[in-house]
Amino acid sequence: MNYFKSLLPMGIFALGVFTAGPANASLVTYSTNGVFDCNGIAGCVLGANTATINGFVVTYVNQGSTTVNANPIVSANYGEIRVSGPNGGSVNLTNLLLTITLLQGSPANAGSNQSWKGIANGTVSVVNGNSSGFATICFIANACPNAIESIVYNSVGGGTTTYKIQTPPNTNPPPANGYTIRATQDASNFDPTSFQGSIQMADAPEASTYLMMFSGLCGLGLLRRRS
Repeated sequence: MNYFKSLLPMGIFALGVFTAGPANASLVTYSTNGVFDCNGIAGCVLGANTATINGFVVTYVNQGSTTVNANPIVSANYGEIRVSGPNGGSVNLTNLLLTITLLQGSPANAGSNQSWKGIANGTVSVVNGNSSGFATICFIANACPNAIESIVYNSVGGGTTTYKIQTPPNTNPPPANGYTIRATQDASNFDPTSFQGSIQMADAPEASTYLMMFSGLCGLGLLRRRS
């Protein structure tokens, strides 16, 4: 009898999980917030989400609150960079550092927010009002110093969500692999650089798992009583 009494709390927990299991457990709501660091670039002036260098304005556009079904995996957007500057001008973006902080709205994040860090390399310019030349920015640790590729969040209710930013290969001449950054003269007609990746959720054990565990323990209890 005492054995079954000890199992009662576990049974109540299992039934509670079964009857009140999370709805839409695979839905993830996320957003991003990006800031620049001049990282030693002469004449660089920072704004809330901008860096102004030699008359060129580099802007990071945050990814607004977005809800996706991340089971088993789904593609994701992580904001974009826009660059505008004077006709006939050019700017070297080498060493410009972009930090993208990932904010997970749902499921609730059990830890602190994490960030990706990407470093730019190369010169962009505007000729006859059009983009000329390009820079790159990448988030691969082996290619860019102090860079992070994947972020894993633990959810309050259990399970994990993995966010991965995927840096594409660049077939143009050096600088090497990375997202291509180009500039335009017209600030209302940008040639944006969109950051892409994926989101994958690994759920916590389902309610049926807890019920099976409870049933198994009950079965052991019956065998123990019969013996």
